[in-house]
Amino acid sequence: MLDLLLAFTAACTPASGNAAAVLQRAARVTGLDALGSSLLHIEGNDVTAQDYQSDRWYPPFLSNVGALHYWYAPATGIERLTAGTSMASYSGPGPTIVSTEHASYIARDTGLVASEEANGASYTWRPLNAWAVIHDWIADGNAAVSERCTYREYPRLVLTRAGARGTEQLFIDEKSGFPVKLDRMEPHYLWGHQHVEYVYSTWVRVGAAAIPGVSFRVADGTTNVERTSRACTSCRPTARRVFRFPHRRSPWASPFRRSSSRASRTPLASGRTPSCSGIRDTANS
Repeated sequence: MLDLLLAFTAACTPASGNAAAVLQRAARVTGLDALGSSLLHIEGNDVTAQDYQSDRWYPPFLSNVGALHYWYAPATGIERLTAGTSMASYSGPGPTIVSTEHASYIARDTGLVASEEANGASYTWRPLNAWAVIHDWIADGNAAVSERCTYREYPRLVLTRAGARGTEQLFIDEKSGFPVKLDRMEPHYLWGHQHVEYVYSTWVRVGAAAIPGVSFRVADGTTNVERTSRACTSCRPTARRVFRFPHRRSPWASPFRRSSSRASRTPLASGRTPSCSGIRDTANS
């Protein structure tokens, strides 16, 4: 039994290599660079554990099941997300948020309003999209190959970079080139610092591209969010202005820091749902 346990231990050894080449390969095998100016549209559900507001401090906890409508522009890294709420006999619509790694805006009828709260929420859900993670790491340009670790029974090449709130590690499967998980410490207003893993599983094809059929956010060893993709579409935008907005690193870099800068409206994006002509559809089982 001890030998079996040791065999599944996440043992790591030092490694070196070209991190930029590893990331470019990940972009190629997942199809991130294949869609060009096309958009990725995902419909599905986010199931989020409400361990902080359930009727007991121990399981079972309430879960919020939110209908997900997600748009992503691989060429720019801009995402647009609308997720509803359904929990304990209550249901309702959620806001529409347009964001990148560095800035987040709430979509209104005539423009966008910058929001620190939305940026704080985006920090925890953006890594559920493996494409966004690859895009952000390539754009950052400061990743390095650090080690090789056994994770989920296979050796993975680990890239490391300095993220917005500390060190981040991206686990890449060496054989296929696919990303397996993003690993980092995250601050939480109630639980303090948590070890958070974003795990990508059950990849499915969308035309020439591939996305995780399921993505998990695991906090301190417990699944906190499960994102399931029900239907995926790649399409060409017919209203490109919807995906343009100012890319700001400040003051929206941290939801825990107040700023004297005021949130500003910009007419560069519309609150309307993007329209596009379809290329290929894939129903995920």
